[in-house]
Amino acid sequence: MSATTTVAPAASSRGLARSGGAMAIGTVLSRITGFLRTAALLAALGSTGVADAYNVANTTPNIIHDLLLGGILSSVVVPLLVRARREDEDAGERFTSVLFSVTMITLVAVTIVAILAAPLLMRIYVSGEATDADRALAVSFIRLFMPQLVFYALSALIGAVLNVRGKFGAVGAVPVINNLVVIAIAGIFIASADRKHLGHNGLPHGEMLLLGIGTTLGVVAMALALVPSMRAAGVRVRFIPDWREPRLRMAARLGGWVVGYAVVNQLGFLVITQLATRHGGDFTIYSTAYQLFQLPHAIIAVSVISALMPGLSHAAAVGDLAGVRHQLSRGLRLTFVFLLPAALGLAALAQPIATGALQYGATGAQAARTISDTLAAFAIGLPFFSAYQLLLRAFYAQQDSRTPTLINVVCNVVNVVAAVILALTLPPHLRVPGLAAALAVAYLVGAAVAARLLRRSLGGLDGYRVLRLSVRASLAALVAAAGARIVADIIREWGAGPGPAIIATLVAAAFGIAVYIWLARQMRIRELTSLLNLLPVPGRRR
Repeated sequence: MSATTTVAPAASSRGLARSGGAMAIGTVLSRITGFLRTAALLAALGSTGVADAYNVANTTPNIIHDLLLGGILSSVVVPLLVRARREDEDAGERFTSVLFSVTMITLVAVTIVAILAAPLLMRIYVSGEATDADRALAVSFIRLFMPQLVFYALSALIGAVLNVRGKFGAVGAVPVINNLVVIAIAGIFIASADRKHLGHNGLPHGEMLLLGIGTTLGVVAMALALVPSMRAAGVRVRFIPDWREPRLRMAARLGGWVVGYAVVNQLGFLVITQLATRHGGDFTIYSTAYQLFQLPHAIIAVSVISALMPGLSHAAAVGDLAGVRHQLSRGLRLTFVFLLPAALGLAALAQPIATGALQYGATGAQAARTISDTLAAFAIGLPFFSAYQLLLRAFYAQQDSRTPTLINVVCNVVNVVAAVILALTLPPHLRVPGLAAALAVAYLVGAAVAARLLRRSLGGLDGYRVLRLSVRASLAALVAAAGARIVADIIREWGAGPGPAIIATLVAAAFGIAVYIWLARQMRIRELTSLLNLLPVPGRRR
């Protein structure tokens, strides 16, 4: 028994390494095309009330999906699929069919109800200070976007089944299809739409249908693109709506705290959305900057967390607290060694990034400046955001879903209170950056609370070693970010507009990265080499 237990994590790590290249390539392509999608939509709609109506409505299916399925799928359903595949005579085939059948029936019903309740959903998420035209447009968009819920769930279920079978590449790559469809729709809109409707006059019916149906078709294409991979993996799904399946009841029982986590997040998001839709375009600015802020976390921190989870889970399963501390310390150090310079670099280069990447079409210089200020405020919280996510994984590895939910309550309360105070006290041009600063403070508090609780339960967190690394990495990152900002300012003296901003961003970023790597090596920050070795690169031998 013990021999088997000891080998399992190593096997899991080797499997992760083999699939890591495909996962990393898929993630990077997904994030790059996702950024291009954001830029295309900003060029088409600008930071206007129309853009807010589109973005708030397009977020609604994701909110409902997260509440009903998102967290439960990753923390509860996947382990049940693994158990069914190992224990059942048919390798879990029947349970997989039951899961698909019951989930699809449920979400089709929820979709129909949500379409009928679109005016209520609009009133919940759109501030009463929005114009009547924008509120009516949001209702129309919600009705066109809500079928996405079924296809998001289908993608998630197929992805879970493929992951259980060790198939990761397609799951990471298919969001690219969704992004490319929306980019094409935005391009058609830019070429054909009458821009005068981007003020307070809503949108003509044809243009609204183009954006609404086209965006939903992107999600449909993403889900259907996974079907061949599922069939290639030998998975055959039948219609078996067995509501009495014991494992479904187990999933419902185990998922209670996970649903609570999602509910708390959405209540916090509701307040932020209300604050950000009081003035046309503010929500679009907030969500755009948030997507840029997420890029370093999604590309690097998620890879670090995924690579460390097998060892972390194994150590927790066998009661090896020293092993849990070691894995957690390593994860925090690897996260900080990248995300500290990434955070300071984003803050230093926020203005040329926003100008060079987003100041096109309907997005003017003022909107780009506000996005850059918001991105800079978000960036300060980037290391704490990623540390928070990693620390919560330590609780889940110990099969504790209650504590992360309670910590998340604290995090969201801090976010909401800080956001309300800053929104009411800051001048108008700083209100959206204030909302971003509130989130940064919230994740700082959340990470501190999680670390304190883990320190008690694990008998320490190797805090001195993590702090020592963080101080050295911060010093190197400050010098690199300052140098990058000077280089960017010099280049931007040659001219204004997106072109010089793009050149400034690329050259300054390359300079800053080179300075940081050189300083990190002079300071003997060994974690930098470890991070580069941990990240999956196609062709690298493991």
